[in-house]
Amino acid sequence: MFETITNIFKKEKLPQGLPTPLTNGVTVLSGSSPPVLGTSELLRVYSKSPRLRSVLNKIAVAVAKTNWRLFIAVDTKGKYTNLPTPKKFSDFQTREKFLNDLLIDETLIELHQHPLLDLLSDGNSDLLGYTNLQVTQTHIDLCGEGFWLKERNVLGTPVELWPLPPDWIKDLPTRDFPFFKIMALNHRSAYIEIPATEIIFFKDPDPANPYGRGSGLAKALGDEIEIDEYSAGYLKSFFYNRARPDIIISGENLKKDDTLRLEQKWLEKQQGFWNRFKPMFLSQKVDIKTISQDLQSMQITELRKDERDAFISIVGAPPELFGILSASNRSTISAAEYLWAKGIVQPRMEMLRVHLQKRLIPDFDERLILHYHTPIPSDEEAEFNAMAKFPYAFDLDELRAKALFKKKE
Repeated sequence: MFETITNIFKKEKLPQGLPTPLTNGVTVLSGSSPPVLGTSELLRVYSKSPRLRSVLNKIAVAVAKTNWRLFIAVDTKGKYTNLPTPKKFSDFQTREKFLNDLLIDETLIELHQHPLLDLLSDGNSDLLGYTNLQVTQTHIDLCGEGFWLKERNVLGTPVELWPLPPDWIKDLPTRDFPFFKIMALNHRSAYIEIPATEIIFFKDPDPANPYGRGSGLAKALGDEIEIDEYSAGYLKSFFYNRARPDIIISGENLKKDDTLRLEQKWLEKQQGFWNRFKPMFLSQKVDIKTISQDLQSMQITELRKDERDAFISIVGAPPELFGILSASNRSTISAAEYLWAKGIVQPRMEMLRVHLQKRLIPDFDERLILHYHTPIPSDEEAEFNAMAKFPYAFDLDELRAKALFKKKE
């Protein structure tokens, strides 16, 4: 991957057709922007914290399975034309409405086959486009930033997209030095300089410094993650090795040899499943003290439930989607999928789409409009009510499709 990219940019000039640095916009403030302290740890905690992983993985999968759409406007003579920039960057509902209106007026064409759609679908030789989106969305939620490296063919057209972990990006571009500094693979002290135009930088900005590195959700959840991990580790150590015995056995005037014989006899007669509840008879006075620890009073279970709920509520996800049904009913379960798609998935898709419209579309054709199928499920109850009240407004095939029947031949 990096070998191909660096070979391209060893030339004095960029390949024909490539935009010049700063065309797509970069960080304009001077100064170094290394990864935020703890970025590598945040990336690794994804594989260590089941609570965090269950939430972020569900979000990333929902984003990754959303299908892209591509449009281009045509004039009265059937030639491709450009729409005003605000139309391309409007919110989903506004964009969906004007795209549908233009399709009805036949002044817009949906492109079902295009190199850009192939690129988004294929990803690269190691990761499919689905996986690219999944891992990039995870990076954004964890660290507040994601990076895609464009690999171009000899004509300068992007043919592969490579997601880069945020801790690989050692410095962001500046006006005076419009290059990303990327850590070379398997070489911690060497860096590769990649022009700013060759990397798509997705960022959830940090309000304290919106021109620097991003700020992710996992960093804000740092205390909750540690509490959950420590409580899980405490329970593990409790059952595995508590660094103390359950009972202490002592006796009067027991010598070392007597103590060793008593220990051996005790273990031989009392250990094992079949020796449970068997009595033990001794000829000497022996004192037995039991050391107990009441986990119930420590409320470990309640603590872990509180932390689980904190993870879900901070993300803003409906608990029903994670199997938490203690306070649910049929209406909340039905609404959970809608709230999830509208409040969690769609805002993330919009952020990705805006960046791709700005940073990737110009590599193909600035007149193109990138869109996606809405992840929000339709209101089936409202559709059924409408069909029941106004059956004359629907043809037979539409009614049969809603009932999951095949079209009538």
